[in-house]
Amino acid sequence: MIAANSGASPGWLVPLSAGLCYVGKPGRFMSNSSISKVLFHRVGGSSSTFDITVIFNSGAAAAKPLELGQIDAAELSKLQGYLLDQRIKIGTEDDDEDEGDTQHAAATGAGGGGL
Repeated sequence: MIAANSGASPGWLVPLSAGLCYVGKPGRFMSNSSISKVLFHRVGGSSSTFDITVIFNSGAAAAKPLELGQIDAAELSKLQGYLLDQRIKIGTEDDDEDEGDTQHAAATGAGGGGL
């Protein structure tokens, strides 16, 4: 079990073979197949904690991302190892911004192939 907050509410993130379970408010089970990727925020540096955002596949029942914070930095390698073992994509907030930029460029016709 990994201590993690959802907003101001404390809880526990429990890695299971079938998915992740967040025990807290709001409680939530996230099957491995419903998770698109997990983004890591505030990793490294002098911070003793980090945050994650669980992004779900489109069409998943719980499509709204789940943001968990104040996770002890000592849990970082264990959580990343679990996600890799479960073949869940890992990213950073920079990765998510890059995807948004790419999607925006495609939608607006920007990004090359000009006249």
